[in-house]
Amino acid sequence: DDMFHAGTETTEAYYIVQGGVNYFGQPEQMAHSIDVDAGSWLSEAALWMHWIHVGTAITETDSTCLVVDADGVIASLRHRGVKEVVAAYAKLFYKRTTQAV
Repeated sequence: DDMFHAGTETTEAYYIVQGGVNYFGQPEQMAHSIDVDAGSWLSEAALWMHWIHVGTAITETDSTCLVVDADGVIASLRHRGVKEVVAAYAKLFYKRTTQAV
């Protein structure tokens, strides 16, 4: 099953709970996939910034994924303690992501 395709916008991040996912990078890398195993995140950036998928993810075996939507994260920020921790993490994540490009 296809989870997402390169070039599509998203507000969702995926945590692989069980099984695995084949991730294919940008078109020039499509011949080879990267195995993404349980305990890994895909598209976490979508929780912290505007995100467009740069690859395609496909499940070829039975897998369980937790889908986290940015709107749910934003709703959790109504709780003061959560807001402070999440805001600090989001700033650090954004900084590291933009510096890596």
